[in-house]
Amino acid sequence: EVQFPPSIDGTGFGFHEASPRYRDYATAAAAASITVADGVCSSAALVLLRAAPVPLSIDVASILGGRVVDDAAIEDVVQSFAGLDPPTDIEASGTHRRRLAVTLTRRALADAWANAQEAVA
Repeated sequence: EVQFPPSIDGTGFGFHEASPRYRDYATAAAAASITVADGVCSSAALVLLRAAPVPLSIDVASILGGRVVDDAAIEDVVQSFAGLDPPTDIEASGTHRRRLAVTLTRRALADAWANAQEAVA
C-alpha cells in the first residue's frame, strides 16, 4: 500500500519509467519528491521500482538536505547505489536494471527539483 500525504508548498515530484514496449510493465522506475525551503532542499524521498523484489526506498534526505539539487548533488545520490543489486529475470538482467535505476533517478530528481522550485514561485 502506498500513501501520499497532501503536498506542501514548495514540493515537487518526478517520475520516470522504462519499458520495452509501449504500455508494457516497467522494467524499472524511479519516483522522487523534493521540498524546497529558502532555496535549498528541506526534505526529499526516492523510491526505486523493480530494482529489488519490493519497492526500494532510498535515503536521499541525508544526501540532499540543505543543498541545492544540482548535477553534483544528484551524482552523490547515484554514488550511494554502490551496493544496488537488482534481480535478473526473463524480462531484464540485473545489470540493465541497475543502469536504468541510475538514469531514471537522475531524471526523476531533476524533475522533482524543477517542479519544487516552480511550486515556490
